[in-house]
Amino acid sequence: MDEASLSYYDEVMYRQGTWLFIWQALRVLAAFAAVAAIIRQLENSLAIAAVKGWPISGAIIDFFSYFTILSNTAAAITLILSAIIAWSGCRINPRWLATLLLCVTTYMWTTGIVYNLLLRGTVSSPDALVPWANNIKHVAIPVFFLFDAVFAPLKRRLPWRKVYMVILFPIIWLGYTMIRGALVTNYRNGETWWYPYFFLNPHLQRWGYGSVALYVIAISLLIALLAIIGIGLTHWRGSVKTGHR
Repeated sequence: MDEASLSYYDEVMYRQGTWLFIWQALRVLAAFAAVAAIIRQLENSLAIAAVKGWPISGAIIDFFSYFTILSNTAAAITLILSAIIAWSGCRINPRWLATLLLCVTTYMWTTGIVYNLLLRGTVSSPDALVPWANNIKHVAIPVFFLFDAVFAPLKRRLPWRKVYMVILFPIIWLGYTMIRGALVTNYRNGETWWYPYFFLNPHLQRWGYGSVALYVIAISLLIALLAIIGIGLTHWRGSVKTGHR
């Protein structure tokens, strides 16, 4: 390799290293923003529960029963892990991390789309929401993951069969939500049920569980489609197949 080629190579590697550092720093900032939003919203929810005499334990369990809270929590953890691994000198995302990024990316996209299409403005107690925290969880972080899927370095190609890994957690969460929802009492109004989202509450739907099933099918198809898009982006930008080192 002659001197000119060596200089060009060094320049490319320098630029990649700089971009790597910048993007991981952005990931850390996004993670801190998500954590700050979750903590602030939790503080507000617990303060309201204390004032109204509602059970604090029930408020905490209900809070962490929302898909939005769980997806943002997973997103923050994943972003921090991604930054640590990248800064440790990893040349490409490990297989498990690439899969985890695909999952949380899909969940955050789903959170942003479902909230802004179905849930914005439907909260029965607007005073329970902290506007800036709400927008970070439902807008800023989903948008960040869109940019992350397109611009983040160290991408690894994933096989299409990874779609099944993405839908595993939503299935578990849905089962938990529907079973618990029918068994608990809503301490806010005494109803003998509680569901985090109106479209999962059969008591609010014209056709009961039939309407809930239609919503579930539609959102499941959305999650699968978003997972396919996410995998497609890894094929566009990734350099190594998951099945190979």
